[in-house]
Amino acid sequence: MKGSQPRAHAATASSTLPLFPLLASHNPQTRTDAATQLITALPLSLSDPKQDPDTPYTLKRLVTGLASSNEAARQGFAVALAQLVQSLPEDNDAATVFPALIEATTSKAGMDAREERDLLFARLMGLHALVRSGVLVRPEGKASNAGENWKEVVLALVSLANKKTWIREPAYWVVCDALRALLEVDDAVAWKAETVQWAVQRLLGDAREKARGWSPEKVAIVLVLQSHGVDADYATLLAPTFPSGSLLARSSLSTLANALKGSLSSSISSDSPAGPSQGSNAVKTAKSTSAPAPGQAPHFVWQLLCDAYFPSSPFPSSRTEIADRAPFNAFWTACIDTPLFGSSSHPLKALGFNLIQLFLPRLSNPAAEIQTLFGPNALRVLHNHLKRDSAPASAAGGGKTLAKVAEKLVGSTLPSYLSQHPEAALPVLKALVSEPNSQYNAFETKVLEKIVVKLPLSAGGVRGWVAYLRSVVLSPSLLGSEEGAEAKEDEEKVVAAQRNWAFDQMLFVVRNASVEKDDELVKGLLEFLAVVGWFEVRKEGGKGARSYTPTRPLTPTHRLSARSRFFSILSALVSAPAQLGGPAWLARALGVLDTLEGDSKHFARAEAEDEEEEKEGWERLKALHASLSQSPKNGEEKELLRRATARALLEGVRLVVWDEGADEAGDVIEGAVDAVEALFPSLATSSSSSSDDEYTEEGDKPEPATILLDTLLTLLRRPSAFVKSFVGPIVLRGFADEVGEQGVELVLGVVAPEEEEEEEGEDEEMDEGEKEAGDEEDEEQSSEDEDDEDDEDDGLEVDEAFKQELLAALEAGGMAVPNAASDDEDEEMQDGEGESEEEELLDDDAMLELDERLADIFRANGGGRRSKKRDRQDDLHYRLRCLDLLDVLAHAKPASPLLTPLFVPLFNLIRTASSAVESELQTKAGKLLRFLVQPRRAASPADSVNASASAQTALDALKALHKAAANVDDVSLAPLCAQVGVALVKTVAALTPSTAQADVSRIYLASFEKYLTTKNAKTRVQPALTLEAAKRAPAALWGMVGRVVELAAGEGEKVNAFRRMQAFEVAQALVTAYANLKTAESKAGVLAALPPYRDALYTALSSSLSASTASPDFDIARLKLLAKQALAIARLTVQISSQSTAAQLWKADEWAKLIDVAKKNERFKGAVGVQTLVKQLVGVLGASVAENAAAGKAGKKEKKRKAGAADKANEGTPAKKAKQDKAAVPAPLAAAPENEVQDESVEAAEGAEADTATPSKKDKKKKRRQSAGKA
Repeated sequence: MKGSQPRAHAATASSTLPLFPLLASHNPQTRTDAATQLITALPLSLSDPKQDPDTPYTLKRLVTGLASSNEAARQGFAVALAQLVQSLPEDNDAATVFPALIEATTSKAGMDAREERDLLFARLMGLHALVRSGVLVRPEGKASNAGENWKEVVLALVSLANKKTWIREPAYWVVCDALRALLEVDDAVAWKAETVQWAVQRLLGDAREKARGWSPEKVAIVLVLQSHGVDADYATLLAPTFPSGSLLARSSLSTLANALKGSLSSSISSDSPAGPSQGSNAVKTAKSTSAPAPGQAPHFVWQLLCDAYFPSSPFPSSRTEIADRAPFNAFWTACIDTPLFGSSSHPLKALGFNLIQLFLPRLSNPAAEIQTLFGPNALRVLHNHLKRDSAPASAAGGGKTLAKVAEKLVGSTLPSYLSQHPEAALPVLKALVSEPNSQYNAFETKVLEKIVVKLPLSAGGVRGWVAYLRSVVLSPSLLGSEEGAEAKEDEEKVVAAQRNWAFDQMLFVVRNASVEKDDELVKGLLEFLAVVGWFEVRKEGGKGARSYTPTRPLTPTHRLSARSRFFSILSALVSAPAQLGGPAWLARALGVLDTLEGDSKHFARAEAEDEEEEKEGWERLKALHASLSQSPKNGEEKELLRRATARALLEGVRLVVWDEGADEAGDVIEGAVDAVEALFPSLATSSSSSSDDEYTEEGDKPEPATILLDTLLTLLRRPSAFVKSFVGPIVLRGFADEVGEQGVELVLGVVAPEEEEEEEGEDEEMDEGEKEAGDEEDEEQSSEDEDDEDDEDDGLEVDEAFKQELLAALEAGGMAVPNAASDDEDEEMQDGEGESEEEELLDDDAMLELDERLADIFRANGGGRRSKKRDRQDDLHYRLRCLDLLDVLAHAKPASPLLTPLFVPLFNLIRTASSAVESELQTKAGKLLRFLVQPRRAASPADSVNASASAQTALDALKALHKAAANVDDVSLAPLCAQVGVALVKTVAALTPSTAQADVSRIYLASFEKYLTTKNAKTRVQPALTLEAAKRAPAALWGMVGRVVELAAGEGEKVNAFRRMQAFEVAQALVTAYANLKTAESKAGVLAALPPYRDALYTALSSSLSASTASPDFDIARLKLLAKQALAIARLTVQISSQSTAAQLWKADEWAKLIDVAKKNERFKGAVGVQTLVKQLVGVLGASVAENAAAGKAGKKEKKRKAGAADKANEGTPAKKAKQDKAAVPAPLAAAPENEVQDESVEAAEGAEADTATPSKKDKKKKRRQSAGKA
């Protein structure tokens, strides 16, 4: 038995020792598990060290480990110590822990500051472990010793707190923990009352504590005692600072604020290191800076104050509510908003933001209490530090860090909280934008939008926010307004800014998909904007539209802003998904306006409209709309859709009339009526039928869809997002199937006018006649100067309205301009008066007044001149809107041949865009053109189209494309140009397959031949244009293969070597692609075209290889490319026919002789790559490479003999032998016909000799033996 006991101890020690390093792990779960395993493995007995040496060793090591400087060691060892002390079965054993802890953590002489700091923290953690273990408050036993041990621990903690200021806060936090543990003991324990009274007297009534003054730690002690209902004479204990005896009484709040800031505390130690200068509740600061340390938490007293106002649930039974407590808003204003946010200290402001984050999730009634957190000072600091320009200016004082704290609050903390408590979002919004604490533009819209998206749909959410915005428009606030003319002008600007801000917020509610809304809310917004924008309330009512009576009058500018937001909301709704938006909102919005106009008893138009001139068209428009609303006799779905689309057009036009007035929109009214009557002849009147007869007599009656497009183009003249939202996506998309060639040409004439092409043709003629114009250079220069002056005069057009306004101002100022009237009679009347008026002089005051008036007129009218640049910009924007119509047509029927005429004008639009203003038009046109020409099924005669006419249109477009391509000097347009050409070729081939080859080949051949034979050709899209078509549409271009081969061979026109190589490339692509069709016709055509093609390749190679001059036609690199091309075509010939047929067509014997010709040429004898490719070609054709086989065999034997002699000479030197073996490269064998040409093998062949001998078996054995010897 005695012999076995030490073995048990050894087993326990061996099982616990690995757990100590785990107690210092940075993973909290690992530390907790290690502590649990450690306590489980111990016998837990300190009375007999001989029987249980592990427990005393563990206790000693745990106490020693508390002084470790490792970040996680103190936590892990403290947890294990608390569990160990709690698990000790004998109270005597637990009572010995405290003396051992004090002894182990007492500093000794000679210790440096770092070791002393570690010991202080070790004592703090050890005392905390004793408190958390619960042994100090056991009802009986030596562990508690009737409360005496508890008192000793508290005194040790107070003494520790007074040593250093930086340990004061955590020490008193443990004191408060010990107090809670004592106060939660059952009242039946005999020593509890006496110990509590001792604690009250020692911690509050002691003279030493009173001398130290008030600090946040002392406030925390009082809060713990009062929250647990400890009965004491607080009025005496807290006097004279808090005579009421309650820290949270309204009369004590200002003093409490000073105590929390630390201003009532006295210094404990003068030699303490640098720390918070305003008390330990201040944000910990670094040396020489007041910026708050990142991640610093508020003092723990703020948590107690938060518990006092918002107790955590479940509420402990031992705790009671503090009596005489001031309301929360009074406490927040007195203790946080004013002293912290009202201070100039950045650390205190940062503390205030941290307290907002602390109190925010604890609010019991967020909707009512959240506004308290954002008091006037807090909003001011938040506003200042959310500005983008505020952080750099105050970065040295911690402003940059404070800005990050503010951004975190409004960017993540507040939106996250509002996601869980949406009922608090509206109060927060009102607090951020409402007076007197804030104003409407205090915060950026992005800050408000992050909160708006969290609002629920209820009256306390989005509905309430919209109601608040309505109140801002109807009753704008003007606090602190002054009297006077200038002040009144400023007031008008402020009111306009407030109302525009409210309108923008309404628009955001509708536009943003994340904001909850329904049809009722959106319709109410439209109704409000309609009343504000168009009507005046005659008779005010209690609810609805009749309650929208403004307290300040609405100026025309304000009404115009309301109408603008009305149409912006409507355009967003029309373009929105079907769940909330769609074309139906056109009818709803029109219904709102018609209803308000019909209620003449309560509403009147703010601006009277004179509709007499257009009354007939307006009434006809309404009648057509009513007719289209009726169900047709044949209720087909297509007809119903057509009627719905026509109604959308009329509704959109009527809304445009509401915006502009009947006079301004007269052309649109007439066009809409004509378009609908043309689309629905049954609804046409007799007058429209007579106009149709006139068209019939003239023979140029437009198509109904063309009339519709003309109306849409007229509508798009208006720079309105609303018009753009329904014209293309709704109206044109609904009638896209009915659009014909006339309509496409009409829109195309606007997007890409023909004048541009004419100007290009003139430029070409001018380029061709440059030489002829040399003698007239001086005359042209003078004429150009005159033209420039004329252009400048033409670019500045005088506005007649401005002219009349200017003349009226001059006349009012006493300076009438003679001969200013336009009529002859007026001129005659002013002739006699002009002279006398000119002689009258104005005094200085009158002249200054006139100058100011003229300056205002010029500023308002921009000088009365409208530049050409503005005209071009307006025209550009108009063309962009019209381009959207083509985009709608393209997506509605992408394969229609009617869209073929668009290809070349769009391409010309892309290539001719020069200025930055036209870049957007260029980008949009390029996107549309790429969509049109992407591969898809082309139209065919079976699609009920005029095949011959459509094919001729495509051929004309193809000719125009090649004509335009001749002047394209931008190589980046080559892929797009080639893609357009391929699309046109495929269209022609699909519509007229019988004649497509001849027509297309003629066009491509003429363009390509002109490029090859023209020196310094301007185009940069060739040969890519021809090459791409040859690859993707070889059947259509096969007719040009013969002439391309002739050009490659250099016959006829003079073509340089570079262009000949491009011709060879096109010929190869054409032959390869045509052969890949794998039809009998394609095979026969390829075999028929091969002889001239083969001759061209052979002639090009042989003429250069046999040339005796120093400058042959082709250099080595081009010869190598030609040889590769010949090899590829030879293999293709073998694939589509047979090797024997290919040998006959290619005349293999001639190619075999070409190798000897290359070897004999001094210039090309080193072109081993060319020779190797020709050898492969001969091998593919099945012919022999060398003519003298015997000479070849003799040469091989001689080389083997020389190689054997060299091996014997180097037999004793393995290094040399290895080097020789490494240099020996086997000769390349003739490639099989199915092998591909590899550039790497050819390059290797160029660097090696062709006659290198193949190593024998004997040499291979020697090499293996030498390698084994080295190893």
